[in-house]
Amino acid sequence: TDPEALSLHRADASPEVADADRGGAVKGASKAAADLLRRTRRIRESPVAAAKRRLLEYRNALTAEQRQVITRHIGLPRANDVGGLHDLQTHFDAEIAENLRLVAKERGEDRENLEWICREP
Repeated sequence: TDPEALSLHRADASPEVADADRGGAVKGASKAAADLLRRTRRIRESPVAAAKRRLLEYRNALTAEQRQVITRHIGLPRANDVGGLHDLQTHFDAEIAENLRLVAKERGEDRENLEWICREP
């Protein structure tokens, strides 16, 4: 990165951006914006977000043939047709099953939601 270009960019930036670039608190930012940034960071760093990233990485690493094998193992025309979380978990290893549980129970242990996992919204 060109230090001169960065200094020119910072010179044109607002004082709030310049402070943020230096690692200081963002001055003058609204409380709502600061709260939104905090909530976003908390969500991004949550166990559920990490589980979703791991599930996406797992899915993206599968070939089309591997996906078909899993669907055949489930025994239904589509994964969307699975009866519930437990039925789905039995077809995966413990790590993937736990990630599925974290995501499905995001709203609480007593509230199963497979929408993100395999249900069409």
